[in-house]
Amino acid sequence: MKKLLSGTLANLLLLQALASCAADETENPVNNAGSVQTEANETSSDTETESDVPVFPEMTFNGEDICFLTEYRNGDIYASIEIYAEGIDGTLINDAVYERNQLIEGQFDILITQERLNNADKVAATSILAQDNAYDVVMPYLNASTRNALEGYYLDLNTVDNLHLENKWWDQNANETLRIKNKLYFSTGDISILDNECMLVLFFNKPMIRDFQLDSPYDLVKEGKWTIDVLQDMSETINHDLNGDGEMTLEDDRFGLYVFPNTPMALFFASGEKITALDAEGNQQLVMYNERSADVINRIMELTLSDNVISGDYVLSEEALMQGRLLFGAWALTEIASLRDSEQDFGILPFPKYDEAQERYHCIISTILTPMVSIPVTNAEPDKAGLILEAMAYYSVDTLTHAYYDKALNGRYIRDTESSEMFDIMFASAVYDFGYIFNVGGLGNLLETMFNKKSTAFTSSYKRMSKKALNEIETIFGEAAVN
Repeated sequence: MKKLLSGTLANLLLLQALASCAADETENPVNNAGSVQTEANETSSDTETESDVPVFPEMTFNGEDICFLTEYRNGDIYASIEIYAEGIDGTLINDAVYERNQLIEGQFDILITQERLNNADKVAATSILAQDNAYDVVMPYLNASTRNALEGYYLDLNTVDNLHLENKWWDQNANETLRIKNKLYFSTGDISILDNECMLVLFFNKPMIRDFQLDSPYDLVKEGKWTIDVLQDMSETINHDLNGDGEMTLEDDRFGLYVFPNTPMALFFASGEKITALDAEGNQQLVMYNERSADVINRIMELTLSDNVISGDYVLSEEALMQGRLLFGAWALTEIASLRDSEQDFGILPFPKYDEAQERYHCIISTILTPMVSIPVTNAEPDKAGLILEAMAYYSVDTLTHAYYDKALNGRYIRDTESSEMFDIMFASAVYDFGYIFNVGGLGNLLETMFNKKSTAFTSSYKRMSKKALNEIETIFGEAAVN
């Protein structure tokens, strides 16, 4: 699991409140002892035990470069900012990255460098085919990067010396799920923040919870009682035609729940169901259809297609939440930046469980814009790359991760210890699904298509598409030229 810091964040937030810190950025990010691996519903601790501290080999590299290829899209919030910083500039993330890199460069006599380019997956493939050894580590967006893995361009990370992916600063959900024939070509963890940003979550308006005397969503999550039924019940108490014109519009009226076309799929994964999963031999199997999943999807479509739920322009939905006319909004975590000027306090929640019998929460990540760490097969010193990656992930816990929490929670309207606990739960519950990533047989888009068509015909649609999905799984994973 990754980024479980609620104990330290509670103290951090209290100190920030007493000091009246700036809303968005501080000069020096606060660093505390490392994170503790827990299940999503357990209480985290800020006590670092001896076993939490890695013993790095005494290796130095005479000032050699280690070059990362990362993604860059001009003016885009999904450009990589977590690997390299030129110097201190007074902003949280940049300065945390610089501090971390200074520690590593000093310890191992290494120089961390970066090339940020568009279409990093294609650049990486060209470099690897040319055997120019230009990059020690590549971090393309996952969906695009899978092509390179299937072509045999990446090393199995499990075979790389000095890289210990079982450690808590690596995302164990990714390591377990993203295996291909029991080999792992991608990973993420505290070394990255874009995997957090791409997580689909629910935002909620705090004053509306109080004004309508509703149960605290935070408490419901922690008690394991945050379910689809509760979400629907709470939402339906809110809807009101404020201007009395007989029409319900995002511009003028009040709503309990806003959903985007990808919300049904987010709810599907939140229920614990999957499109594909690994069998005991590490083979991808199609698992989307079963008795429970059919019930889950029927319930999801009942909720999202209800007359009491609104969809449409997401900018208008953000405005509605900020104006106190929307209780719940289903967006990606990146939307926190758009809500900083809100006139109302807001909070963030994981998507609800299907029912209370479900053991834990699950939060899908939109991997189309999520970078992952990979090592090219042309890397002549993979043990060096493994060591620096391990050190970067470990040192990120006290630098980058703290800065990310601080930046996210140090806004004017989301400054509470409960939100840090929600972050703990969400980040420990990340879901990755190759069936969704590859959209096998169109099943990755099926619920979105059903939503757009206002259809509830899951069973017939699945049966029509499953043969193609099975063929694509065999083609992708059965004949892939993986190492």
